[in-house]
Amino acid sequence: MAPVASILAWMARELQLRRLSPIERAEPYLGLSALPVVWVLPYSTWTWVALVSPTALLWAFDRAWRAKAPRFVTPRLTEAGVDLVDSAGSVVDRCGHADFDALTMVGDPKGAVTQLRVDRRRSPSLLFSVTGPEDAVAMARELGLDPVDARSRHRGGSLAMRFGLLHLLVFALGCACFGWLALGHPDAVDRSWILRYIDFVWLPVMLLTTVPTWIDVARDGIAWRWLFVRGNVPFAKILHVRPFPKNASDQNAVRVQLAVPGGKAHTLVLGPGARGVLEKVRQATAGSTSDAEPASPRRDA
Repeated sequence: MAPVASILAWMARELQLRRLSPIERAEPYLGLSALPVVWVLPYSTWTWVALVSPTALLWAFDRAWRAKAPRFVTPRLTEAGVDLVDSAGSVVDRCGHADFDALTMVGDPKGAVTQLRVDRRRSPSLLFSVTGPEDAVAMARELGLDPVDARSRHRGGSLAMRFGLLHLLVFALGCACFGWLALGHPDAVDRSWILRYIDFVWLPVMLLTTVPTWIDVARDGIAWRWLFVRGNVPFAKILHVRPFPKNASDQNAVRVQLAVPGGKAHTLVLGPGARGVLEKVRQATAGSTSDAEPASPRRDA
């Protein structure tokens, strides 16, 4: 009777559902949208109005979207996938097998897994509240998805951070420029060159470091995308996995270097949103026998 009882409990279980806000999807790239405003408008009060006003409106829209009460749904398996049914018996949404793209365990600032994110190719992503990684795995199976075979998507750091010393130099020169503007009282010519450096070098570099790398870990390989840069490596072709700092654990690794044949190496910047990537790659490369190419990420989360 135990299996029957567990099946009945699963059928009666309600999942807390929330659709991903459009602002949440575009958030990694909103900073770059400020560049045209800074480049076109002269420095004046109107520059800040043009920047702050849309930002405030987007923030208010995002807060209102997230404040909407989450819906409680029950999964109902079908041949095409899973129907999400509310308490009235109406189909709220459908998660088809052909539309499925990736699974992501979303954590809070402390690192605890609180949500399961289901990315879809043609429909908005779905967010389900969970109590931990085990609950996320169980919920994925309830949705008809196999967490082992499914692609997991992680939010890593910006690939611009690979150029550590150059990035540090640009940042330091920017700080020096701000200090000179505030305390040095430069003349008109020097001030013009300082503002050009800030507008066309310092600000773009700083904003590029806020754009994340989306890392997809599949069963047969790893793929990544940062802006227009894409790459993928089958696990069978990875010769060495080198974390930084050396011998760092999955929780403490800042970057990971994947060495492949031909003396080449791919460096990925990790971060709080990419916890688990290093451990998955280590486990996969230890027992990988497939030479199939992994699929590249189809779109940003």
